[in-house]
Amino acid sequence: MALLDDEKKIIKECQRGNAESFYILLDRYKERVYSLAYQMIGDHTSADDVTQEVFIRAYKGLPKFMGKCSFFTWLYRITINCSYRYLRKNMTFLKKVTNEIDPAMYLDERLKHKFSVNSPYKTLEMKETMEVLSQSIDKLPVKHKTVLVMFEFQGLSIQDISEILKTSPGTVKSRLHHARLKVRNSMIDVLNYDKNKKRFSKKNAVNYN
Repeated sequence: MALLDDEKKIIKECQRGNAESFYILLDRYKERVYSLAYQMIGDHTSADDVTQEVFIRAYKGLPKFMGKCSFFTWLYRITINCSYRYLRKNMTFLKKVTNEIDPAMYLDERLKHKFSVNSPYKTLEMKETMEVLSQSIDKLPVKHKTVLVMFEFQGLSIQDISEILKTSPGTVKSRLHHARLKVRNSMIDVLNYDKNKKRFSKKNAVNYN
């Protein structure tokens, strides 16, 4: 991603000591930084703390910013690193409500019909299914979860992610593939287990009338 012309001017002003110019960058990216931090961590208060840390580090690091990548890429890299550090120190906060991805994208053809628009399952059990999806994503290795969040939630391209994570596009694609596969298999296992459990309960129910 190339460095935008207006950002070049803003960054130069920041590097000259103009703190007011930094607020332009903060206003431009604070929502996206917060969104990524929250999706990685799953706690609003903690995401606020991480977002604040990201911009403090960015402000202090701007004098050394050479413009070899876009400010966006550089800032996202800081966000990922800050989120990693937070997760290592606070593993109990790995609980995120995942309501931005259609669960059907992680299911095979045998189960996708349950999520059709006219299906009662979509309205009656969607909340439970979203919890399963959230848990499945949270169980992923951090590297796989990071790529999945950035691609599916943040809408970043494979190339953008590879630049942010300083790895090859092939590695990003591989991690994304494995992340999707693990989440899909986890959801299928849980949903099939719940379906069989309900069937077993009905079969073995005792009629006391």
